[in-house]
Amino acid sequence: MEGILLSSFIQYDPDAFISAEDLHHPHTSTIMVKQVQKEQLESSLYTNKSAVLIVDWQNTRSPAKSNVEVNHLIHNIILHPDFQLDQLRSFNAAQENQRADLAEAESPLLNTF
Repeated sequence: MEGILLSSFIQYDPDAFISAEDLHHPHTSTIMVKQVQKEQLESSLYTNKSAVLIVDWQNTRSPAKSNVEVNHLIHNIILHPDFQLDQLRSFNAAQENQRADLAEAESPLLNTF
């Protein structure tokens, strides 16, 4: 085997039929194709992208979010004239609940006994 060139063993080049253009322009990955297909399916199933986001939120994590509760969130909270999305940029539920608990604990109304 010594002295035999490696090229004498290579009899088939699988890349021989790939054009230079195909090598220059990579194909769309399967992941991207699946994402586009998912988005097309969602757009045909739902009214709009906001509806997709809300229904996704409703159906993830806790199963306790009923249709009635989600409708309440949309119509009575998000669409309320005083609701301002920009005020929620740094929102943290744990911190807000802690503030409410502190305010309640310090309330003179609770110390009437």
